[in-house]
Amino acid sequence: MRDQFAALSAIVGRSARVASGQEGAEFVHSVFAEWRSSRPRPAYLEIPYDLLSRLPWIEPAQRAAQERAVAESDEQAEQVAEAIALLRRAVTPVVVFGGGARTAAPEARRFVEAIDALVITTASGKGVIAETDPTTLGAVIDQPVAHRVMSDADALVVIGSELAESELGSNDWKPSGTLVRVDVDPDQLTARWSPQIAIRMDAAQFMRRASAALTDERPRVAAARVRAARPDLDRSISQGGAAWGEINELLSAALPPDTIVAGDSSQVSYKGTMYRWPMARPGQFLYPAGFATLGYGLPAAIGAKVGNPQRPVIVLQGDGGLMFSIQELVTAVELGLPIPIVVMNNGGYAEIREQMLERGIDPLGTDLHMPDFAALCVACGGYGTHADAAADIPQLVLEALQQDRPTLIEIAV
Repeated sequence: MRDQFAALSAIVGRSARVASGQEGAEFVHSVFAEWRSSRPRPAYLEIPYDLLSRLPWIEPAQRAAQERAVAESDEQAEQVAEAIALLRRAVTPVVVFGGGARTAAPEARRFVEAIDALVITTASGKGVIAETDPTTLGAVIDQPVAHRVMSDADALVVIGSELAESELGSNDWKPSGTLVRVDVDPDQLTARWSPQIAIRMDAAQFMRRASAALTDERPRVAAARVRAARPDLDRSISQGGAAWGEINELLSAALPPDTIVAGDSSQVSYKGTMYRWPMARPGQFLYPAGFATLGYGLPAAIGAKVGNPQRPVIVLQGDGGLMFSIQELVTAVELGLPIPIVVMNNGGYAEIREQMLERGIDPLGTDLHMPDFAALCVACGGYGTHADAAADIPQLVLEALQQDRPTLIEIAV
């Protein structure tokens, strides 16, 4: 490494190179305090090798919690009051929830009820409002129908989302009504579009304040707006991924409602699970939003199962994505995790191949030789099987959840 500190500092939120144990302890405590009051970002701590041998390094007495009391400023109070006045007048409000609202589901429920809002979420915000609720369209922010609904809103409230092009699926859409943005990260408040009202505040804190002030009765029309938009939305989703919808609908119907689904940058995830597997709570759909990171699914499922040992956790991804982290089969075996790994095998990177053909490019590096995934899982110490049809997979998954180690279920697409 020419300069490891500089390389890591360029991509993390904070970094430090320390010269004493006291400095290291203070940095760690300050990072955790910051995470409690602002947008969490990775931190990098570089410790000189000889410092590690100087014990004691961190004294137990230094582990005191450093909570940061976040007082509401006069400017914030003014902005919140302005947003409340807007929402009191709004007739067609729409709320977009992103990943920044994932820890504020109860407050989100009360907030959208108070203003009778139609709800749309990003992939990271999926499940903040239960997707069976009649007032939500779900994680469909990239769909043209959602763009139309957001454009028709007289008040568009975006909570905890940067509205990135990768989320919107388009670089053409622009907000047309009054835009309100709520985020703990000041850089995200004006990313892409500057709002009329920008509120730097924790999502739960804002929604508690707003809900308490918006208690007046109003006509309930959000559910009717969702019903009106649903036929066009269903047609659009079906045209883009009917094949991926079937497996998700079958698994959703067969598995417990609190199942955690780890996806990948795979078509079965962003054309299937995203739209066709209704989630009841945030954090049920683990998905690498933003950078289209291949290989995310299996490691994410391992982390989810270790953190939620009593809940069902499954992987549903493509063959190309799995190959990026196939060695984690051994990790799942070592930990004795009963994770069903459903692999939709289409022999490579199908969407990239399709995009090349659309542009008149001879496909290159998209049709790959794949191993017998089921046999490979057995070789790593797990279980493996092949499914002949999508209808066979739910029962195989239910059986895999009762095992003492991972089971890989492969189906040719």
